[in-house]
Amino acid sequence: MARVEKYIDREAVRPDYKGRVKFDGASRPDEGLFADKLGFGMQGFCASPPAVMKDVLSRSQRPMAIRVKDLPSWTMPVTLFLSRDHAVRIKALCLYWEVTPGGTTRIVDSKRMVNADGDEVWYVHYGAFLCETSFGILRAGRGDYLYIPRLTEYCIRPMLEHTLMIGIESPQPLLKPVHDGLPDVPYNQLDLKVPELSSAEPLYQEREVMLKRNDEWKTVVYNGPVGRIAYRGSPYPFVLCTDLIHAVSTPTMHTDPSIFATFATADGSIVVSTFKPRWIHSPPYYHMNEWDEFLFYAKPYRPRAGLVGAGDATFHPQGFYHGPQEMNVRFGNGESRPQDALWVDELAIMFETRALLDPTDAALSKIEIPDYWRSWQKAWDAHKEVMAMMKK
Repeated sequence: MARVEKYIDREAVRPDYKGRVKFDGASRPDEGLFADKLGFGMQGFCASPPAVMKDVLSRSQRPMAIRVKDLPSWTMPVTLFLSRDHAVRIKALCLYWEVTPGGTTRIVDSKRMVNADGDEVWYVHYGAFLCETSFGILRAGRGDYLYIPRLTEYCIRPMLEHTLMIGIESPQPLLKPVHDGLPDVPYNQLDLKVPELSSAEPLYQEREVMLKRNDEWKTVVYNGPVGRIAYRGSPYPFVLCTDLIHAVSTPTMHTDPSIFATFATADGSIVVSTFKPRWIHSPPYYHMNEWDEFLFYAKPYRPRAGLVGAGDATFHPQGFYHGPQEMNVRFGNGESRPQDALWVDELAIMFETRALLDPTDAALSKIEIPDYWRSWQKAWDAHKEVMAMMKK
């Protein structure tokens, strides 16, 4: 096999912009420059807002936004985006208590489920519940991650009226990323809550379990004990509170998003990231994705202000140039002093995958936010109007 060598870094700056461009990540929007990325590795700058999408011919392959919080109640997960080989899927689980004709409230549990096709990572946006697993009981609530390994039987039993979870299914285990020199980033494994064993005697009862195998759901009826007296080893289901995830940030340069990875496959083909409240240096760069990117907003997200809110999500497929809408891009520090850094109180969950995803009918239904992809064009038109007025 031939040995290869990486191309050396090169740079070019127009003479009239020398002294204003800083490739150390310290240039800010209020200096009149708009940072972007060429491909995904090289940094660039524009003197005006970057290019915007004027038209997209494919309905299934375009940036889009959906109101996940508007999903109806269903006792099984609903798939929103699906890879071409059906191995990777982004899905939601929404449960509401029901009011009977007599006026009483009936608690609605999820089905008992076993996924033989992959591991699941869920983020809990609304609710508090007991998760009954084949290992024991887990308690989870708003702001928690719930990890369910392949072949784990589980059932969600809500303790509040409304439960909403957003998750990803991976054909490979999703593990803790390693950040050299930062052993407790993104979290300490001792902070993982593991299943509690019940002190009650195991019950011998018939139960119905929905088994997902080879991308199909089958009903299996078991007649046997429910309960466990011991377990040892890994993997196991667990709960991780986002309050215990450490956000690494710096006010002096733009931080690469990879530092916020919370779970990842061993080959890096799927990454789950957590964007927590933190100090930031500048808005996200305009860029073209190498991977398909699904971003769920647990709190309002300033780069998308006025377009999406808490409980909504955006999807940016590979190869589409995008970034903050121009109307939201000018919120940098104003100066290069660390003490002027901006604190952002946001919480967002990002699923990235090398597998190409397509939206399902559930995502293209009434929950889609119309013409999200046109929002950059609207911002660009507004920018041109302002520039025209300034020239008068």
